[in-house]
Amino acid sequence: MPELLSVRALGFGYGGRALTEPIDLALHAGEIVVVLGPNGSGKSTLFRTLLGVLPPVAGTVHWGGSALVALTPRELAARVAWVPQQPGTAFDFDVEQYVMLGRLGRLAIGAAPGRADREAVARAIARLGLQRFRTRPLSRMSGGERQLAAIARALAQEATSVLLDEPTASLDFGNQGRVLDTLHDLAGDGLGIVYATHDPNHALRAGNDALVYLPGGATAFGPVAQLVEPTLLSHAYGVPIEAARTADGRQVLALAARPVPGAGALGGPGAGAAVV
Repeated sequence: MPELLSVRALGFGYGGRALTEPIDLALHAGEIVVVLGPNGSGKSTLFRTLLGVLPPVAGTVHWGGSALVALTPRELAARVAWVPQQPGTAFDFDVEQYVMLGRLGRLAIGAAPGRADREAVARAIARLGLQRFRTRPLSRMSGGERQLAAIARALAQEATSVLLDEPTASLDFGNQGRVLDTLHDLAGDGLGIVYATHDPNHALRAGNDALVYLPGGATAFGPVAQLVEPTLLSHAYGVPIEAARTADGRQVLALAARPVPGAGALGGPGAGAAVV
């Protein structure tokens, strides 16, 4: 599979001071990289650096084989689309108008959207199953529907990769599942996806590789099956984490149950892992 993103010895942060040790990671077509770590560890700062909003403290970022620093805004828009944590606009666009914003990076300055742009928007809306909401204002959409509209806007950009900063934040349980399943399906179509989340179970549901922030500025990058497990995550978050299995054999992670006063050492209330 083609390498869509290559990060080598990347230091990122502010004022010339890196927030972590140098990071190496790669994203290929059809893969999902999940970024995990405590609040304030620098997940959003990493994304801002990958998008060229912040200059690297050290190291390099390449999109599609080209150095980020050498890409024009139009060239970068062809390689990566961005979905922020709280997508929205200053105006109450309907879904079709909002998704059309994804085409702006491909238009010449002052140019109006043409047939190809309208067709790209229609494809993105259909791909996310939003046809019935095409003329509905965003203000009348649920949180999950708005998040799907934001992903459709990114798809309309027709980039080869998508970065998403906590795409399931503030969504209910059902909508979290719908968004994660959508990301999994889009990767199946050959898109490269990088997203941040606070829930390690999301990585187990929709993720190939994981970048995990560890105490002291260390990081770990590798397959989800190796890194998204209790020992490493307990170290990352500073709390005991346990694993359990669902009836169909899937692994789930949860905070270790708090001991109940008076419970026996072997079993009783509070023993074992909680299944989420």
